[in-house]
Amino acid sequence: MSIKKGIHRKVLFYFDIGPGIGLGHAMRCIALAEAFRDQSFQPVLLGEGQAELESLAPGLFFPLPAHDRDYFFTDPEGWVRELCCDAYQIFVVDSYRMPLEQLDRYRQAGLYVVYMDDFYSSPIGCNLVINGSLAAEGAEYTFCHDEGIYLAGPHYALLRQQVRTIRTKRIKEKVPLSESPLEANAPVPIAMHQSVKLRVLVTVGGDDVQGHLPSILAGLELFISNCQEINDFRVHVVLGPFMKPPTAAWDRHWIQWHKPPINILDLAASVDMAIIAAGVTLQEMLCIGVPILLVLQADNQLLSAKVAISGGMSISLHPELQAMDWDGSVSRLAPLDPRFIAGQLHRLFAGLEAQRIVQCGMLKMDGLGAARCVSVALEHAKAICR
Repeated sequence: MSIKKGIHRKVLFYFDIGPGIGLGHAMRCIALAEAFRDQSFQPVLLGEGQAELESLAPGLFFPLPAHDRDYFFTDPEGWVRELCCDAYQIFVVDSYRMPLEQLDRYRQAGLYVVYMDDFYSSPIGCNLVINGSLAAEGAEYTFCHDEGIYLAGPHYALLRQQVRTIRTKRIKEKVPLSESPLEANAPVPIAMHQSVKLRVLVTVGGDDVQGHLPSILAGLELFISNCQEINDFRVHVVLGPFMKPPTAAWDRHWIQWHKPPINILDLAASVDMAIIAAGVTLQEMLCIGVPILLVLQADNQLLSAKVAISGGMSISLHPELQAMDWDGSVSRLAPLDPRFIAGQLHRLFAGLEAQRIVQCGMLKMDGLGAARCVSVALEHAKAICR
């Protein structure tokens, strides 16, 4: 693989990926890399994950040769000197392993440093902070220097370009998008309630850290056994690359298993509802217009889940989250109850709530955040380098 002809500037990406971590950091970086590519930058990957990325974004990232990574942490200044001789200008970091004080060393050595934050870290040493979380609207950041800026809230959510394409398609086919959500008692029937066909997407992340999947499948089985009006039921279960394969105990004619490599968005275009974790996939489904039932896999998903539930953009499969003052570690949540899951599925299928969820979500998340972030980054980099 070689650097694309006509592209002379490079943007370097470093992010977390793997078992127990999943694909969320990678998905955000893919979205930002696509937007940089549109501005004639070549995205370059530092670190692991090339194999997983090739199934999600074939050919998008150029792998940095191993010898260029030798003193990445031990001598940032010397490492950056080599990079800058090779047309590198921007360094994007989406990693909990990266010490925050290290960001300032890369910045002072000459790179424009972009940092994706989930924990409202301050003060911080990068040039630009991006926090596109639903819960980040109104958040503020402080910096250890005078030239830092931040972009916070769903206006800057980093979503792949395919999300926007599918959104446009679904709006044309099935989702009338008005300027405001439907009134609580508006007599508007939802398409799925009039149909005997139901397609459900289930994806709990790159790794099922909390072990939710068996309870979700049991809840779906209870739901369909008590919902006689559905005679064409299909559940698409996406197994993350770091999940264990399914057991024979869950061999059902209505379950279709999808193993890596698989692009969730290819399935999302045609489903009627989705059971998902509250990570990047939540933002994607909100933008596309899919009615959502949420589960939590990690503590960094809690705030976004609360905003999505309280804002009418999703339904929770954790009873604790219906009391919005709940504030604890995800590991302290009770195991998912299949009976509660079946009840929430009936709630979404039987009423107008799905229509309201779709409209609230699509109005909040428009899918243009990555392009906005790159535009701001390039203008800011140009201004401070004069």
